[in-house]
Amino acid sequence: MEWFAGCIVAKRDLFDLTPRGIRDRLEKLEKEGTLESKKVGARAIVWWDPEHTTTSGKD
Repeated sequence: MEWFAGCIVAKRDLFDLTPRGIRDRLEKLEKEGTLESKKVGARAIVWWDPEHTTTSGKD
């Protein structure tokens, strides 16, 4: 995983899953209430942990 703009970015090659498998897992975690998401482009979605996220830019 890498830090990018204050977020952790998971590299696909670190997981034994296809890109679709990773997306399915993230969607499942969202349905369980563990993650939240937002569509940010035609084919881009961002997921985050609402328990460890601030909107003010301050920790």
